[in-house]
Amino acid sequence: MLDFLTIPDVAALLPFSEKTVRRMVKAGELPAAKIRGKWVLRRRDIEAWFSKALTLADTPEKNEEGDTDAA
Repeated sequence: MLDFLTIPDVAALLPFSEKTVRRMVKAGELPAAKIRGKWVLRRRDIEAWFSKALTLADTPEKNEEGDTDAA
């Protein structure tokens, strides 16, 4: 059985308000589907998205010369 979450569920899991989660869904930043007027998100998709976001946050950014920024 798939584990589905609503926007309030996702907001409780992530450090975002329901309004922010809704905006992210509508912008296509979070994977979701609208079923019978309600947004639903798969828990595994949210966990994968969050893991990717954490990985990107831990990766040093490179400047135009290809050097990592030591900010």
